[in-house]
Amino acid sequence: MKLHWAALGFLLGACSARVEAGDWIHVSSTMAVREINAGSDLERRDRVLEMLPGASGIMEVSDAVLQRGEELERIGLHSADAIHVAAAEAQQADAFVTCDDRLLRVARRHERRFRVRVCDPMTLMREQ
Repeated sequence: MKLHWAALGFLLGACSARVEAGDWIHVSSTMAVREINAGSDLERRDRVLEMLPGASGIMEVSDAVLQRGEELERIGLHSADAIHVAAAEAQQADAFVTCDDRLLRVARRHERRFRVRVCDPMTLMREQ
């Protein structure tokens, strides 16, 4: 397990470096902020909040995003995941990056129904 988290930390650092270099733009949504703030581990919550983009990169979740989220739920995503993906689609992101194996499986199974590419950080870094 330590290897997994060490690898994830390395990948997150590499992704952050690409954002800082201006190669990538990091976007998120108020749904992510709400989800993170609901965590009970204050130290972890603060670390994760620091990884979010600045305010200009965080979009409000609109009715259209919620509606699209409902569509994505019907193909098997959990509610919060569906809203995260719908927000990425609304921001016309090139990729939605996740470590959630279940979300990745659903996205692979229904790839044509997604308007954003869903991938894990390792895949994204290998391609760059």
